[in-house]
Parts: sequence; structure tokens; C-alpha cells
Amino acid sequence: MNLRKPIATNKVDKPVIIFKNGAELEEFPSIPSAAKWFKRYLNYKYVPYATVINGIFHDKVWNVNGDTYAFTTDENVRLAKLEELNKKSKKTEPTGYWTFFCNPKRWKIDDFLKSGEVFDTFSITDWQKNWFNKGQLGVIRVGRDNRTIKELDGRARLKPGIYALVEILDQPSVQTTTKEAYWSDENEGKKARYRVPIKYIKNLIDNPILFEDLNLSSDIADKHLIEGFQASSIPLNGDTFNIIFDEMGEVNYGNFDYNNANIDLEDTISKLEKRYINAVPEVKEWVSKYIERGIIAQQYKRKTNFKCQICEALEFEPYSFKKPNGEYYIETHHVIPVSELHVGSLATHNLLTLCANHHRQLHYGNVELINNSEDKFIFRINDNQVKVNKIK
Repeated sequence: MNLRKPIATNKVDKPVIIFKNGAELEEFPSIPSAAKWFKRYLNYKYVPYATVINGIFHDKVWNVNGDTYAFTTDENVRLAKLEELNKKSKKTEPTGYWTFFCNPKRWKIDDFLKSGEVFDTFSITDWQKNWFNKGQLGVIRVGRDNRTIKELDGRARLKPGIYALVEILDQPSVQTTTKEAYWSDENEGKKARYRVPIKYIKNLIDNPILFEDLNLSSDIADKHLIEGFQASSIPLNGDTFNIIFDEMGEVNYGNFDYNNANIDLEDTISKLEKRYINAVPEVKEWVSKYIERGIIAQQYKRKTNFKCQICEALEFEPYSFKKPNGEYYIETHHVIPVSELHVGSLATHNLLTLCANHHRQLHYGNVELINNSEDKFIFRINDNQVKVNKIK
């Protein structure tokens, strides 16, 4: 549809025309004046500023209450803004970690976290949509809580800080939210926009990591995290994330999707590796622990007949003590640490079954992996070479 565009009269204001179902409603000298008028026109509680911005600069229409609204501005103004956004996106690089900006005046994050719900979607900044992958991590960040006494309705005012750790479950898609009850204006949740599915894996509502207590050196401090950013999401500095992560204490990642005792071992690990190929080190480490301690580990232990493969290579007694179920106690170990992100580090050809003593020795002792071929590992353990055949 070819809609009329206003002409800018100065270098400061960005004129706007609002259209309803293709018909011109009103022309305004600036974006703020258009957004405020639009709020009154729709009888909204909040100014739909983001909607107007997306409309005038990204040609996005907005469907609400059966009507379609469109927005235009001076074409030179629009092109200059797109160039500015493009330069900003080029300066920002994906890290695998995310800051999600939450305004409690619009989204009742305290109510959501106290509800115990763990699955949700979060609207993201459009130009970052191709940077999200399953297995990345993010933090829910709250800045200044500007709710009035009436809006707080007995709630405590939130201090600026980190209120949750979340995992990215998949890539973003255009969708609405099913959590309208947590929006101060329920119409906000009905807006179709890019949203990424997330899982809350650490709820900090009762013990948030406050910015005033966060000790970040100037060389790694993430300015967007601390100062805020006019967007829904922004990549988070990895070193900053590590400090925040350490402050959180123990994180219970939870279970993965494979709970069938009859799973195919190689196929399952291959699927896990493909699904988490772009995951950050912390998530890959959780996947590793799932393999080492869960159903997959049990199947691999049966393949090695519950023997310590190092003891067997040294011609020692390979069996440990028996458990009440009659099985010998044994542990599984990834030779190449999963956290190093090598392709194939989750696969069974990177696994060993070990007695508790040799498991600790491989982690903390005088041990060096000097050969890793298709069919064997060769270790140097206390100056002795030990060859361990891989189980296929």
C-alpha cells in the first residue's frame, strides 16, 4: 500500500502520519506527540511508543481490535534511522549470553516469579533474531521500578539487579504471549512480535543480585546491563556473565527430554550434540553431567560390563564393590572436557568407565592424554603409558 509520507521541517523532530485500515487519521510533528495521541485514541493505559517506532521505521502494521494501523515518516528520516541501527548492530556481537530487559511497570516480573512458572517467551530485539540458539543463557534484568503506590498494590519495590537465570530453548519466532495476566496492559501480550522461548532455571526473586552489590572491574563491566538499553534484549559480556553466574550459587538445570530406558545410545547422544551444538559452556557441562549420571550413562556402563577401563588396561582388578541391586559401582567420564566445546565431546567415543579413584586421578592427578585415535586413548599416568581401547 502506497501511503503518504510527511516531510520533516527540521533536523530534530521526526514527523508521523497514522493510518487506520489504509485511511489517514492524523499527522503529527514528532514521534512523542503521535504516540501520546495514539494512546488517547485507543484508550490505552500506556503509550504504545514501541509500536509506533516499529511502524515508522520497519514498515510494520499493527492489528488490534479488528483494525489495522500503519505509520509513516519522512523517507530520509527513516533511511537515516535504519543506517544508525545497522551501524549499532555491527558494533554488537553475539556472545551466547543475553540480557533481557524487564520493566516491572509493564510486566509484573515479581508476580510471575512468585507463581512458580518456569516456561515463557520473551520479546527480543528484531535485528538480533538470528543470534539466538538453543542452549544459550540469559539474565532477567530489572532497572528502576517506577510503579506508583497504587500499581505496587502491596508489593515491595524492586531494586535494580538480576532477578532470574534463563535458558534459551529455541530460536525466536513471531508470536503472541499466553501470559496476558502478567501484563499491566493485557493488550501488550496480544501483540505479535519476535519472541524467544525460555526456561527459568534460577529464580532470584527472594535473593536478587543487586547492581549495588555486584563487583565488576571496569574492563569487563557490561554498560548495557548496568545502565540499561532501549531494547528488549542485548548480548551480555561473557566475563560479566561468569561473575553473575558465580554469585548465583548452585544452579539446578533439571532434566532433559530423554527418559526412555530403551533409547538407542549412539542416536541419543548424537541428537543431544546436534541440539546443543551452539550452547554455551555451562549448558554443555549440564548435558555432560546428564550423560555421565543418567540413563545414557547406565547403558554405556553395561557396554563396558561395569569395569574400570584404566584398571583393566593396567591388568588390575577392574571391578569395584557391588551395589544393593547387584551391579558393580562404576563412574563415567568425558576424556575431552565438554566445556572445551570440541565437536564430538558428547559422543560415546569420548567416554570411559572408571573406578572412583581413577576418575579423580584423571581430573586432578599427574595425567596427560598423549593420543586420541579412532580406536584408543593413550594416557601418560605418573610417567607410565596406559593404552585404553575404545568401546564401539
